[in-house]
Amino acid sequence: MPITTLQQVLEDLDAKSIDMLRAIAEHDDAATTSEIRNVTGLTNSQVAYRRNKLDDYGLISVRTGDSNGSRTPPKVHVLTPTARSHVESGLFERYNAPVTSDVEQLSTQVNHLHDRVDDLAEEISELEECIENVNAALNARVGTPVEWSEATDGEQLVSVVSSLEAEVAELRAEVDELDERKKDKFTVFK
Repeated sequence: MPITTLQQVLEDLDAKSIDMLRAIAEHDDAATTSEIRNVTGLTNSQVAYRRNKLDDYGLISVRTGDSNGSRTPPKVHVLTPTARSHVESGLFERYNAPVTSDVEQLSTQVNHLHDRVDDLAEEISELEECIENVNAALNARVGTPVEWSEATDGEQLVSVVSSLEAEVAELRAEVDELDERKKDKFTVFK
């Protein structure tokens, strides 16, 4: 279904298709897939998808280029007279270029958010390790049940228990604080 008017081109084509047309126009109306990729940053599959779409719309034709010793000759994308007419009528000037810029900004923001998530995951891991260390220290100070049963002197036992209760209270406060910090980090992900 050929696109015949400039308005149809502006309404029906996405930014990457317009960028592909621009890349072809910049190469004297005939560009290989590699040249298009170098100018636009599109992948091979993105170029192939848009090649088919633009060909169906009658805006480009595709021919096989010279092999120049390579195994597979390159595909050469050529602007049709209709596309050339749209370019001369101001296609690139009239196209809403900020959309591409907005997408690039969003992509950058997403990348920054991914980095932040990675940083937070690392910090959570460090907090979990701190909690494990506090728990290990608590177990080391409180002792095992066998050590408790070996204590025979009642006063000594009461003294040890009082001392240990104070240490346990301090350690529990540290654990609670670490748990709160951990929860705060997890709320970022929700």
